[in-house]
Amino acid sequence: MKIGVVYTLLRTEEKLIIEELEKAGHEVIKINDTRQFIELNQKKTFPVDIVLMRSMSLQRSLWFAKYFESIGIKVVNNYEIINTCGNKYLTTLKLIENDIPTPKVIIAFDNNSALQGMADIGYPCVIKPLVGSWGRLIAKVPDSDTAEALIEHKMMLEGSAAFYIQEYIPKNNYDIRVMVIGNKVVGAIKRTSLKWRTNTQLGAEPEHFKVTKEMEDIALKTAQIIGKGIVSIDMFEYQGKYLVNEVNATSEFRKSLNAYQVNVPKIIADYVIKEAET
Repeated sequence: MKIGVVYTLLRTEEKLIIEELEKAGHEVIKINDTRQFIELNQKKTFPVDIVLMRSMSLQRSLWFAKYFESIGIKVVNNYEIINTCGNKYLTTLKLIENDIPTPKVIIAFDNNSALQGMADIGYPCVIKPLVGSWGRLIAKVPDSDTAEALIEHKMMLEGSAAFYIQEYIPKNNYDIRVMVIGNKVVGAIKRTSLKWRTNTQLGAEPEHFKVTKEMEDIALKTAQIIGKGIVSIDMFEYQGKYLVNEVNATSEFRKSLNAYQVNVPKIIADYVIKEAET
């Protein structure tokens, strides 16, 4: 079987997944998302049976996923999953529509409505870019003076923009990431930091976390409404319940391989192979 892997850089995650695919006896076609061009005028075939998306670029992930789907090739994760997870507004709508517990969110479209929204949601609150990862450009807003300055800077840098304003959840400097592959929770980690942002890219320390039944139910329901694929679901534990914060379509795990206590690259590879065979 020929399995395409769309990538930006061959990071530890991609190398380990490719190694597992090759160990299973399959040929891996590496597709670099910057060097590979897409010819749209002719509906050509591509010499792969399935494609695994591992691009670091949301935009290129969407373009490549849509292209491969248009010529009849199955993609993991598919366009819809990538699109929903890549936009916090779309993710939050999905969660709310399906009664999945999540922090309160307000979307505002100019300075005044953003300030009013922050006042309504209460300080401190959190302002995030609609699109982004690794905890970048996220700010905890302690008061109205800070809010006014942040919004002014955002408007000057981005022009007309939407403001994603989220209720601040006091999470005791940790969150929980649950990985779901297909219809199964394969593992979870607790990410702890001395700072309020708990991304491993920003220095948070991962450790193994035993998934509770409640957490498993929420994670599986979340994965089901996002779409069957490979997703990582970030949760807060707050006042005796779990809240879904975000859902990630390109699961990164190089800093938490040992913490998951399972062979994540092999599980991903096995899932892709199984999807290609169905």
